[in-house]
Amino acid sequence: MSFSPPGAGRRQRVVRSNYRLLGLIGQGQFGKVYCAIHRKSGKLVALKSLDRYRLSTQQFLRELRFLLSLRHPNIVSCQALEHTARGRYLVMDYCPGGTFRDLLEEEQCIVQWSHGIQLLGEVLKGLAHAHAQKIIHCDIKPENILLDPTPKGWVARISDFGIAHVIQEEGSGDSGSPAYMAPERFYGQYHLSSDLYAVGIMLFELLVGERPFSGTPSELRIAHLNQPPHIPEFVPPELAQVLQKSLKKLPGQRFQSAQTMGDALAAAAKSLGFDEEGEAASKSLSSYFQKPDAIPPLESLPEPIATLKFPSQLTGLLISPLDPEGLEVYGASGQTLFHQSYIGESIRERQNLVLSESPTQIAGTAGGVLVSTHQGLYWWTGKTQGAEKLGQWKNRGDRHLYLNPEQRWFMVGIPGSEHQLYIGSLNSSRRPKMLRSLTPTGQYDRAFLLDTVGRGILMGDREGYTWIQGINRRSQILGELQVPVRLRSCQLTCKPYRIAGFEADSPHLIFLDLKPYRLRRFYLPIQPTAMTSFSWGYALSGEGIIVMLDTEGRLVGQFRDEGDPPRALRSLRDHQLVIWRETPAETIVKVWDVHTLNLDMIF
Repeated sequence: MSFSPPGAGRRQRVVRSNYRLLGLIGQGQFGKVYCAIHRKSGKLVALKSLDRYRLSTQQFLRELRFLLSLRHPNIVSCQALEHTARGRYLVMDYCPGGTFRDLLEEEQCIVQWSHGIQLLGEVLKGLAHAHAQKIIHCDIKPENILLDPTPKGWVARISDFGIAHVIQEEGSGDSGSPAYMAPERFYGQYHLSSDLYAVGIMLFELLVGERPFSGTPSELRIAHLNQPPHIPEFVPPELAQVLQKSLKKLPGQRFQSAQTMGDALAAAAKSLGFDEEGEAASKSLSSYFQKPDAIPPLESLPEPIATLKFPSQLTGLLISPLDPEGLEVYGASGQTLFHQSYIGESIRERQNLVLSESPTQIAGTAGGVLVSTHQGLYWWTGKTQGAEKLGQWKNRGDRHLYLNPEQRWFMVGIPGSEHQLYIGSLNSSRRPKMLRSLTPTGQYDRAFLLDTVGRGILMGDREGYTWIQGINRRSQILGELQVPVRLRSCQLTCKPYRIAGFEADSPHLIFLDLKPYRLRRFYLPIQPTAMTSFSWGYALSGEGIIVMLDTEGRLVGQFRDEGDPPRALRSLRDHQLVIWRETPAETIVKVWDVHTLNLDMIF
């Protein structure tokens, strides 16, 4: 703890917090919740700020007592109490996967549904532990179920015991969330099955896509007290039986323990072909859950607005827009760099440059291209007869170039090694400048510069997880963060501080937000191999299909992709999709206007 207790006749001495806030992650009834990092250990925690004007000291100590008495894998634990000049905080476990509400709001599919049933089973395990301690949560709802990411999915953890009650304790009115409150709760009565009723509402919402009752708090009260829930016919009978019993109006007619309800839910899931880890064993189950009108049809791509062909395979290719509707192309083939300008599909300008060795990578900037070779780094504007050498390497290797989104900084290094990385600055009116170097503490395979002051990250893989090391503006390596999944094909997105990548060996798209740290997982109908991002969403390719997603990972279109698998996807002008393909004899680049695609969204 980071406070000194007041003594007789002495003023309380408040010291600086042991934690540094990284960002707001939630807003509760009695305060805010922040992602924070311990200043010495680098461990991530959740700091729950408790407003002293909304939450009395008695209520504060009450929640603290509940949290300290509950230790279970499916309940968020309290680690410490923190007093600072700004207020008082509960130091809680940090769950970067968001909430069960986030899962409910994603596009419904069989894999998410099966995992949702598994997560509700874990909620019931946590409630069984709390009920054994004679504690009734009283506010079970999707927002209070936090998700911890694991290589196999999520782990559900119950949070927010702010209005919990002890069995046989007198009630204090109808506090809680009316949409999830059992009928007796509106009269200030509390039963163990009140929590199970709330789990039943969440199960209904998972299976049907909406809650059984809606309206104002007054209308919800009347519905919970008098209206029987209507369970649609598409809900499997095994799960419908669990719903019917959990949503009975009288507490004595419901499941009498969380263990009993959990066993019934597990038996129903098993009879439907779900294993204990939430995986669907039978594809035929999609007939129960997937609504045909919710899945965009598989269409053919229209004719591209531009097709560019090059008579060889390319080491690198950069395409940028050229006003009003032209394209500017930089490429590398063998030891030759070329620069071409197109209006329509006609070449307006061409410039070639032959180097003494083959480029390993090229990266585009506002004023030209950076070219990395085994020997050094070069700068070429595309209009000069020669390339300017910016530096020479001590160690040979296939170096990669990384630029920050605003193209003000660049970094160059050898992935898979522990050789030095070099950082430089870019300015549209002057030549690039090499500034400093840094030495990684492990074998990274990806690197990103994140913002305008040169902060970045290094990423690498170990068995079962991906690690991230931060780089500050002085090119110093900060602490290490372990992401509990393995990521591949990562790239920066249009949203600041967001990395998108594919989960290894799984058809999942991962959003990794770094400020504050959060991990989101989206199921994809394909095994993706390439991706690009727009301000409005993402385009991915794999298995002969192009998939389009909005910014929240929802499927808005899918198209047949005929031809060889793309080497890469690119975005131009935020409304043009570029697909780069290669054959043994040539490189073909096609450009589509996204506005002409039949996407289920408004631009």
